[in-house]
Amino acid sequence: MDLATTYLQSVIKKVTYYKEPGDKIFGQLSTADFHFAPNKRVIPSL
Repeated sequence: MDLATTYLQSVIKKVTYYKEPGDKIFGQLSTADFHFAPNKRVIPSL
C-alpha cells in the first residue's frame, strides 16, 4: 500500500469517527435550536 492510499484511508476513518456522533447530536435538535440567540441582556457589555 502506498503512502497516499494509507493517508486517505486514515483521513476517511478519522472523519467518520467524528461525523457519526455529530450527526446523532444534530439529529436531536429542533430547527428552533439551530436559530437560538441568547437574550442580549444576559451578555455583559465590554
